Amino acid sequence: MGLLRQWTTRRERVAGREDAIERAVQYVCRAQAVDGIFPGMRSADPAFVEWSPSHEHYTTLVIVCALRGVRHPALGRVRRLAAQTLLREMTPPGLWRFNSAEVYANARYPWPLDVDDTALGSMAFRKHRLDLWLGRNAARLLRAQDANGLFVTWLEDSAYRNPVCAVVNANAVWYLGERPETAAAIRWLCRVAEDRTEQENMTYYHEPMHFAYAVSRAAAEGVATLRTVGAALVQRVEESAPAGEWTGSELGAAQALCTLVRSGFGTHRLVPALASRLIGGQSADGSWSAAPAWSARLSDAVRGIPDQPRLHWGSPATTTAVALEALALL
Repeated sequence: MGLLRQWTTRRERVAGREDAIERAVQYVCRAQAVDGIFPGMRSADPAFVEWSPSHEHYTTLVIVCALRGVRHPALGRVRRLAAQTLLREMTPPGLWRFNSAEVYANARYPWPLDVDDTALGSMAFRKHRLDLWLGRNAARLLRAQDANGLFVTWLEDSAYRNPVCAVVNANAVWYLGERPETAAAIRWLCRVAEDRTEQENMTYYHEPMHFAYAVSRAAAEGVATLRTVGAALVQRVEESAPAGEWTGSELGAAQALCTLVRSGFGTHRLVPALASRLIGGQSADGSWSAAPAWSARLSDAVRGIPDQPRLHWGSPATTTAVALEALALL
Protein backbone atom coordinates (compact mmCIF):
# COMPACT_ATOMS: atom_id res chain seq x y z
CA MET A 1 0.00 0.00 0.00
CA GLY A 2 2.89 2.34 0.75
CA LEU A 3 4.40 1.88 -2.73
CA LEU A 4 0.99 2.38 -4.33
CA ARG A 5 0.50 5.61 -2.41
CA GLN A 6 3.94 6.87 -3.44
CA TRP A 7 3.19 6.08 -7.09
CA THR A 8 -0.18 7.82 -6.85
CA THR A 9 1.35 10.90 -5.19
CA ARG A 10 4.04 11.13 -7.87
CA ARG A 11 1.45 10.77 -10.61
CA GLU A 12 -0.64 13.54 -9.04
CA ARG A 13 2.43 15.82 -8.87
CA VAL A 14 3.26 15.20 -12.52
CA ALA A 15 -0.35 15.85 -13.54
CA GLY A 16 -0.40 19.06 -11.49
CA ARG A 17 2.80 20.26 -13.12
CA GLU A 18 1.56 19.48 -16.62
CA ASP A 19 -1.70 21.30 -15.94
CA ALA A 20 0.17 24.32 -14.58
CA ILE A 21 2.39 24.40 -17.67
CA GLU A 22 -0.58 24.19 -20.03
CA ARG A 23 -2.46 27.01 -18.30
CA ALA A 24 0.68 29.14 -18.17
CA VAL A 25 1.34 28.66 -21.90
CA GLN A 26 -2.19 29.77 -22.70
CA TYR A 27 -1.72 32.87 -20.54
CA VAL A 28 1.54 33.77 -22.28
CA CYS A 29 -0.17 33.47 -25.66
CA ARG A 30 -2.97 35.81 -24.53
CA ALA A 31 -0.55 38.31 -22.96
CA GLN A 32 1.41 38.88 -26.17
CA ALA A 33 0.32 41.88 -28.22
CA VAL A 34 -0.42 41.53 -31.94
CA ASP A 35 2.97 43.04 -32.79
CA GLY A 36 4.73 40.32 -30.77
CA ILE A 37 5.70 42.56 -27.85
CA PHE A 38 4.84 41.70 -24.25
CA PRO A 39 3.67 44.83 -22.41
CA GLY A 40 5.38 45.44 -19.12
CA MET A 41 4.69 47.32 -15.91
CA ARG A 42 6.73 50.18 -14.44
CA SER A 43 6.38 51.31 -10.84
CA ALA A 44 8.21 52.92 -7.95
CA ASP A 45 6.46 50.26 -5.82
CA PRO A 46 8.15 46.83 -5.97
CA ALA A 47 4.77 45.25 -5.20
CA PHE A 48 3.25 46.95 -8.29
CA VAL A 49 0.17 48.06 -6.36
CA GLU A 50 0.27 51.19 -8.51
CA TRP A 51 1.97 51.04 -11.89
CA SER A 52 2.01 52.39 -15.42
CA PRO A 53 2.31 50.39 -18.65
CA SER A 54 5.66 50.10 -20.43
CA HIS A 55 6.67 48.67 -23.77
CA GLU A 56 10.41 48.24 -23.46
CA HIS A 57 12.20 45.53 -25.43
CA TYR A 58 13.67 44.08 -22.26
CA THR A 59 10.42 42.49 -21.10
CA THR A 60 9.96 40.59 -24.35
CA LEU A 61 13.62 39.54 -24.48
CA VAL A 62 13.50 38.10 -20.96
CA ILE A 63 10.32 36.18 -21.78
CA VAL A 64 11.61 34.73 -25.06
CA CYS A 65 14.87 33.67 -23.39
CA ALA A 66 12.96 31.96 -20.58
CA LEU A 67 10.77 30.09 -23.08
CA ARG A 68 13.72 28.70 -25.05
CA GLY A 69 13.58 25.34 -23.31
CA VAL A 70 9.80 25.02 -23.03
CA ARG A 71 8.49 22.60 -25.62
CA HIS A 72 4.89 23.36 -26.53
CA PRO A 73 3.31 23.69 -29.99
CA ALA A 74 1.71 27.05 -29.15
CA LEU A 75 5.03 28.71 -28.30
CA GLY A 76 6.46 28.58 -31.82
CA ARG A 77 4.10 31.33 -32.90
CA VAL A 78 4.94 33.36 -29.79
CA ARG A 79 8.65 33.25 -30.67
CA ARG A 80 8.04 34.09 -34.34
CA LEU A 81 5.85 37.09 -33.53
CA ALA A 82 8.43 38.45 -31.11
CA ALA A 83 11.21 37.93 -33.64
CA GLN A 84 9.36 39.79 -36.40
CA THR A 85 9.27 43.00 -34.40
CA LEU A 86 12.49 42.84 -32.40
CA LEU A 87 14.66 41.81 -35.33
CA ARG A 88 13.38 44.88 -37.18
CA GLU A 89 14.33 46.96 -34.14
CA MET A 90 17.84 45.49 -34.06
CA THR A 91 20.75 47.76 -34.90
CA PRO A 92 23.30 45.97 -37.14
CA PRO A 93 25.34 43.87 -36.51
CA GLY A 94 22.99 42.60 -33.77
CA LEU A 95 22.65 45.27 -31.09
CA TRP A 96 19.65 46.26 -28.97
CA ARG A 97 18.65 48.92 -26.50
CA PHE A 98 16.17 48.80 -23.63
CA ASN A 99 13.34 50.54 -25.46
CA SER A 100 11.91 50.79 -28.97
CA ALA A 101 13.06 53.13 -31.71
CA GLU A 102 9.87 55.17 -31.28
CA VAL A 103 10.40 55.64 -27.54
CA TYR A 104 14.10 56.31 -28.12
CA ALA A 105 13.35 59.04 -30.63
CA ASN A 106 11.03 60.90 -28.25
CA ALA A 107 12.67 60.28 -24.88
CA ARG A 108 14.25 63.07 -22.90
CA TYR A 109 16.87 60.63 -21.63
CA PRO A 110 17.00 57.86 -24.26
CA TRP A 111 18.66 54.60 -23.28
CA PRO A 112 21.76 53.87 -25.41
CA LEU A 113 22.54 50.50 -27.00
CA ASP A 114 23.55 48.19 -24.18
CA VAL A 115 25.30 44.93 -23.35
CA ASP A 116 22.40 43.30 -21.46
CA ASP A 117 19.69 43.68 -24.09
CA THR A 118 22.16 42.75 -26.82
CA ALA A 119 23.20 39.54 -25.05
CA LEU A 120 19.58 38.55 -24.35
CA GLY A 121 18.46 39.45 -27.87
CA SER A 122 21.28 37.42 -29.36
CA MET A 123 20.32 34.35 -27.34
CA ALA A 124 16.60 34.85 -28.00
CA PHE A 125 16.90 35.11 -31.77
CA ARG A 126 20.16 33.42 -32.79
CA LYS A 127 18.16 30.66 -34.51
CA HIS A 128 16.37 33.29 -36.58
CA ARG A 129 19.43 35.13 -37.93
CA LEU A 130 22.67 33.79 -39.36
CA ASP A 131 24.59 36.89 -38.23
CA LEU A 132 23.56 36.23 -34.62
CA TRP A 133 24.34 32.53 -34.91
CA LEU A 134 27.81 33.42 -36.21
CA GLY A 135 28.25 35.97 -33.43
CA ARG A 136 29.04 38.90 -35.69
CA ASN A 137 28.20 41.31 -32.88
CA ALA A 138 30.76 39.69 -30.55
CA ALA A 139 33.55 42.11 -31.42
CA ARG A 140 31.33 45.06 -30.53
CA LEU A 141 30.37 43.49 -27.20
CA LEU A 142 33.98 42.70 -26.36
CA ARG A 143 34.90 46.35 -26.82
CA ALA A 144 32.47 47.18 -23.98
CA GLN A 145 34.91 46.04 -21.29
CA ASP A 146 36.75 48.10 -18.72
CA ALA A 147 40.46 47.96 -17.94
CA ASN A 148 39.85 44.84 -15.79
CA GLY A 149 38.08 42.95 -18.56
CA LEU A 150 34.61 43.35 -17.03
CA PHE A 151 31.60 44.26 -19.14
CA VAL A 152 30.20 47.73 -18.60
CA THR A 153 26.60 48.68 -19.37
CA TRP A 154 26.56 50.78 -22.54
CA LEU A 155 27.81 50.06 -26.04
CA GLU A 156 28.03 53.71 -27.08
CA ASP A 157 29.08 57.00 -25.58
CA SER A 158 26.31 58.81 -23.71
CA ALA A 159 25.52 61.07 -20.78
CA TYR A 160 24.91 57.99 -18.67
CA ARG A 161 27.26 56.58 -16.09
CA ASN A 162 28.65 53.24 -17.24
CA PRO A 163 28.75 50.84 -14.27
CA VAL A 164 29.66 47.17 -14.09
CA CYS A 165 26.75 44.88 -13.11
CA ALA A 166 27.23 41.23 -12.18
CA VAL A 167 24.05 40.04 -13.91
CA VAL A 168 24.93 41.95 -17.09
CA ASN A 169 28.32 40.20 -17.05
CA ALA A 170 26.67 36.80 -16.54
CA ASN A 171 24.35 37.42 -19.49
CA ALA A 172 27.25 38.61 -21.64
CA VAL A 173 29.32 35.48 -21.02
CA TRP A 174 26.20 33.32 -21.48
CA TYR A 175 26.08 34.55 -25.06
CA LEU A 176 29.79 34.97 -25.81
CA GLY A 177 30.85 31.77 -24.09
CA GLU A 178 34.14 30.82 -22.50
CA ARG A 179 36.99 32.35 -24.50
CA PRO A 180 40.18 34.24 -23.64
CA GLU A 181 38.39 37.59 -23.96
CA THR A 182 35.77 36.64 -21.35
CA ALA A 183 38.13 34.94 -18.89
CA ALA A 184 38.45 37.99 -16.62
CA ALA A 185 34.66 38.46 -16.41
CA ILE A 186 34.18 34.77 -15.63
CA ARG A 187 36.82 34.84 -12.87
CA TRP A 188 35.15 37.92 -11.39
CA LEU A 189 31.72 36.25 -11.43
CA CYS A 190 33.22 33.28 -9.57
CA ARG A 191 34.69 35.63 -6.95
CA VAL A 192 31.38 37.43 -6.54
CA ALA A 193 29.64 34.09 -5.98
CA GLU A 194 32.24 32.81 -3.53
CA ASP A 195 32.60 36.12 -1.66
CA ARG A 196 28.82 36.63 -1.46
CA THR A 197 29.05 40.16 -2.88
CA GLU A 198 26.36 39.95 -5.57
CA GLN A 199 24.02 42.38 -3.81
CA GLU A 200 26.46 45.28 -4.07
CA ASN A 201 27.34 44.30 -7.65
CA MET A 202 23.81 44.00 -9.10
CA THR A 203 23.28 47.52 -10.43
CA TYR A 204 20.03 46.89 -12.30
CA TYR A 205 18.40 43.97 -10.53
CA HIS A 206 16.18 43.77 -7.46
CA GLU A 207 15.38 40.07 -7.05
CA PRO A 208 18.11 38.45 -4.87
CA MET A 209 18.00 35.22 -6.92
CA HIS A 210 18.68 36.94 -10.23
CA PHE A 211 22.46 36.55 -9.94
CA ALA A 212 22.29 32.83 -9.17
CA TYR A 213 19.76 32.34 -11.97
CA ALA A 214 21.90 34.13 -14.57
CA VAL A 215 25.18 32.48 -13.54
CA SER A 216 23.70 28.97 -13.36
CA ARG A 217 22.12 29.43 -16.81
CA ALA A 218 25.47 30.43 -18.32
CA ALA A 219 27.19 27.53 -16.53
CA ALA A 220 24.66 24.98 -17.75
CA GLU A 221 24.93 26.19 -21.33
CA GLY A 222 28.64 26.03 -21.88
CA VAL A 223 30.60 28.30 -19.50
CA ALA A 224 32.26 25.40 -17.71
CA THR A 225 34.32 27.45 -15.22
CA LEU A 226 31.12 28.85 -13.70
CA ARG A 227 30.07 25.32 -12.73
CA THR A 228 32.68 25.46 -9.98
CA VAL A 229 30.47 27.86 -8.00
CA GLY A 230 27.31 25.76 -8.27
CA ALA A 231 27.39 24.82 -4.58
CA ALA A 232 27.73 28.49 -3.60
CA LEU A 233 24.67 29.36 -5.69
CA VAL A 234 22.69 26.53 -4.15
CA GLN A 235 23.61 27.84 -0.71
CA ARG A 236 21.96 31.16 -1.65
CA VAL A 237 18.76 29.27 -2.43
CA GLU A 238 18.91 27.41 0.88
CA GLU A 239 19.38 30.63 2.84
CA SER A 240 16.35 32.14 1.12
CA ALA A 241 14.18 29.23 2.24
CA PRO A 242 14.64 28.89 6.01
CA ALA A 243 13.01 25.79 7.42
CA GLY A 244 12.39 24.65 3.84
CA GLU A 245 9.82 27.36 3.11
CA TRP A 246 10.34 29.93 0.37
CA THR A 247 9.83 33.44 1.71
CA GLY A 248 10.46 35.52 -1.41
CA SER A 249 8.53 36.38 -4.55
CA GLU A 250 7.18 33.86 -7.05
CA LEU A 251 9.70 35.16 -9.60
CA GLY A 252 12.43 34.42 -7.07
CA ALA A 253 11.01 30.94 -6.45
CA ALA A 254 11.12 30.19 -10.18
CA GLN A 255 14.68 31.51 -10.45
CA ALA A 256 15.70 29.47 -7.41
CA LEU A 257 14.23 26.30 -8.91
CA CYS A 258 16.07 26.95 -12.19
CA THR A 259 19.29 27.47 -10.21
CA LEU A 260 18.99 24.18 -8.33
CA VAL A 261 18.28 22.10 -11.42
CA ARG A 262 20.92 23.76 -13.60
CA SER A 263 23.53 23.46 -10.86
CA GLY A 264 23.04 19.69 -10.75
CA PHE A 265 20.86 19.65 -7.62
CA GLY A 266 17.62 18.47 -9.21
CA THR A 267 16.98 16.09 -6.31
CA HIS A 268 17.58 18.74 -3.65
CA ARG A 269 15.05 18.73 -0.81
CA LEU A 270 13.85 22.22 -1.82
CA VAL A 271 12.90 21.25 -5.37
CA PRO A 272 9.49 19.77 -4.44
CA ALA A 273 8.79 22.70 -2.09
CA LEU A 274 9.60 25.30 -4.76
CA ALA A 275 7.57 23.45 -7.38
CA SER A 276 4.63 23.24 -4.98
CA ARG A 277 4.96 26.96 -4.21
CA LEU A 278 4.74 27.76 -7.92
CA ILE A 279 1.88 25.40 -8.69
CA GLY A 280 -0.04 26.51 -5.61
CA GLY A 281 0.55 30.20 -6.36
CA GLN A 282 -0.67 30.12 -9.95
CA SER A 283 -3.65 32.40 -10.57
CA ALA A 284 -6.89 31.23 -12.12
CA ASP A 285 -5.90 32.81 -15.44
CA GLY A 286 -2.68 30.77 -15.55
CA SER A 287 -0.30 33.58 -14.53
CA TRP A 288 1.92 34.40 -11.57
CA SER A 289 2.20 37.81 -9.91
CA ALA A 290 4.46 40.58 -11.17
CA ALA A 291 7.73 41.14 -9.31
CA PRO A 292 10.70 43.40 -10.07
CA ALA A 293 12.68 41.83 -12.89
CA TRP A 294 14.76 44.95 -13.53
CA SER A 295 15.18 48.24 -11.69
CA ALA A 296 16.98 51.56 -12.06
CA ARG A 297 17.18 55.04 -10.66
CA LEU A 298 17.54 57.61 -13.42
CA SER A 299 19.29 60.01 -11.08
CA ASP A 300 21.95 57.33 -10.46
CA ALA A 301 22.44 56.84 -14.17
CA VAL A 302 22.38 60.36 -15.59
CA ARG A 303 24.79 62.91 -14.20
CA GLY A 304 23.38 66.19 -12.92
CA ILE A 305 19.65 65.43 -12.53
CA PRO A 306 17.79 65.56 -9.19
CA ASP A 307 17.32 62.48 -7.04
CA GLN A 308 14.46 60.27 -8.18
CA PRO A 309 12.86 57.10 -6.77
CA ARG A 310 14.02 53.74 -8.01
CA LEU A 311 11.74 52.38 -10.72
CA HIS A 312 10.96 48.70 -11.13
CA TRP A 313 9.94 46.83 -14.27
CA GLY A 314 8.13 43.50 -14.35
CA SER A 315 4.86 41.88 -15.36
CA PRO A 316 2.78 38.76 -14.75
CA ALA A 317 3.94 37.54 -18.18
CA THR A 318 7.59 37.87 -17.13
CA THR A 319 7.09 35.90 -13.92
CA THR A 320 4.96 33.37 -15.77
CA ALA A 321 7.62 32.78 -18.42
CA VAL A 322 10.32 32.11 -15.80
CA ALA A 323 7.92 29.87 -13.85
CA LEU A 324 7.28 27.96 -17.09
CA GLU A 325 11.03 27.65 -17.59
CA ALA A 326 11.44 26.25 -14.08
CA LEU A 327 8.58 23.74 -14.32
CA ALA A 328 9.76 22.59 -17.74
CA LEU A 329 13.28 21.99 -16.38
CA LEU A 330 11.80 19.43 -13.97
